[in-house]
Amino acid sequence: MDETSRFITAFLVNSLWEIPVIFLIVILCSRLIRRTAWAHQHILWAVALILSAAVPLLAPNNLAFSLARAAIDAQTTADGRTSLGIIATDDSGSWLHIHRYKKPMLLNASLIWIVVGCYSGFILWRLSILHRAWRSANRLRRSTCIPSVSNIFGTVAELCATSWRKRDVSLLYSAEAQSPVTLGFRRPVIVFPESSLTEMSPEDFAAAMHHELAHITRGDYVLNLILQVLYLPISFHPVAMLIKSHIDHTRELACDELAAEKSSNRIAYARSLLNIARSICPGSTRNPDYSLGLFEGHAFEKRIINLLKSAHLVPSNRCRARTLLGLVLLVGGCLTLPLLSVQIANSASLPTNLQEFAGRWQGEFKGHIFITLNLKSEAGKLVGTCTHTINLEKNSTGELTRVDEKNSTDRILDSRLDGSKLVLKIADNGDEQNTMECAFWLTSRNRGELEIVAPDDDKWKPWKLVRTSPAPQ
Repeated sequence: MDETSRFITAFLVNSLWEIPVIFLIVILCSRLIRRTAWAHQHILWAVALILSAAVPLLAPNNLAFSLARAAIDAQTTADGRTSLGIIATDDSGSWLHIHRYKKPMLLNASLIWIVVGCYSGFILWRLSILHRAWRSANRLRRSTCIPSVSNIFGTVAELCATSWRKRDVSLLYSAEAQSPVTLGFRRPVIVFPESSLTEMSPEDFAAAMHHELAHITRGDYVLNLILQVLYLPISFHPVAMLIKSHIDHTRELACDELAAEKSSNRIAYARSLLNIARSICPGSTRNPDYSLGLFEGHAFEKRIINLLKSAHLVPSNRCRARTLLGLVLLVGGCLTLPLLSVQIANSASLPTNLQEFAGRWQGEFKGHIFITLNLKSEAGKLVGTCTHTINLEKNSTGELTRVDEKNSTDRILDSRLDGSKLVLKIADNGDEQNTMECAFWLTSRNRGELEIVAPDDDKWKPWKLVRTSPAPQ
């Protein structure tokens, strides 16, 4: 399994549990700002989608170190199966230490290849959908022409654009459009269905114009493109679909709020939306289907109900403060999730025999070399010496705090492989009757970690070693 498949599999596995947790966090944060403007709630859900796509990439030693190390903190069985385990962040920069998970989940490498292949096929399918949507938007844009409407509609469109200070927006119509839509962001155009321009009243036409101009003012077109790209890699996840639906819903509610302010009142604006829906879907007034462009499924009914309710929003200063607090809680809560991320290692980089450990390994503490392992293979076994400082001190978490200047060189009495770890038995300060046992494992070809095997109440954090020279031939 190469680095790419390892990275993709780690992303997928972390997405499975991290996105639902992000959804729960954003639900709690949305309760905090439930009486604020819908535009603020839209921002909260948009940030949640961004975090859903980004947080699974932030697994410690996955993104930041994957380009520098071939595999990190891996465990594997003798038959070549790849292990998944919960790992800790780098001890040198972490404010929270998480002990290595004792029983990692094991997945066969061939199964991982199948998962990566299926995911790649899914992404290609989703890209084809986006491509068809892009072609459909271009086809709609090419089918438009300047409307030959009466002066009253031209006057209404001009007044609406002036009230939004958007006089550069073009009004077009198309026989292929099913509902009023906005296209483009540099030179935005508003496209109306051909039939709607003759069937709408001036009041209904103004309501539709205000809604589309609200989209243009908010920059929803380009923001939606960005969110669609971020949504693509996690679109397989049902919870990600829920987050995306909340984004779409709150976006329309935010535009309704802005458009209703430009209309005579909220009830008149809601009535105009209903009239537009009836004109677009004739014969469906009893059980209307609002799943067309501007009117997306049953969410349209919620929009009407929201407009008919009295708005009891908190004051603007408190509204912004609540929104900022919600965003801080959301981002802060989500950024703790990578500390519990599942990690996948490249089985091809794991040691298969004792020769992989041969060489000179050194560990430094504040620029001072306090341990040197000299390992070489003889008669199918690893032999050598360990030069180490005589006295060591650690803090309550097992982290090294002080080393002595005096060194001692002891003989390595025994070595054996235990899974991916090399277990060394070393004489203790020259006393071969009283030995010390250490576990040594590779994190890349020339990097490893050494841990003193000790009771749980006297644990040491692993020391990082670097191979400074290969074993002599």
